[in-house]
Amino acid sequence: MAPDLLDALIALHSVQDGDTLTVACTPRQPIRLRIRLADIDAPERDEGLFHESREQLAELVRGSPLRVEPAAIQRGGWDGYNRLIAYVWVREMLVQEMLVVLGRAVVYCPRGPNQHTQRLEKAQEIARKNELGVWLYPSHRLTDVYHRRKHKPFNRR
Repeated sequence: MAPDLLDALIALHSVQDGDTLTVACTPRQPIRLRIRLADIDAPERDEGLFHESREQLAELVRGSPLRVEPAAIQRGGWDGYNRLIAYVWVREMLVQEMLVVLGRAVVYCPRGPNQHTQRLEKAQEIARKNELGVWLYPSHRLTDVYHRRKHKPFNRR
């Protein structure tokens, strides 16, 4: 079970890749929590722009207090790697939106649209039109997946 994130002081502990980070939470006793950023997909370790994506995420969240908004999904909000699926905010900035608008990640909503889908899709359209990040490389796995999902309901694979 996730700690009571509303009362927790949350800070960055480490960044694993462009869509996974570990935070330190101190509600009553300090704990570390792995978070999978909801509704985006970033380059994997063996893909182009992996390091840029990971560094961009670190730069966005480093040194700032974080707010974690768990995604309301099946199985209690956890993925198969024991990561909490969540939205992460720095002040009023949705971290997922910033990664997408910079082309460091693409929108991926496997559970269908939600309250953040429209803003993420607008950010993605900006990155795509300006050929930022992964959009500069039409053959990148993430842009290829985008084109295959484009006309499918709820952006499902």
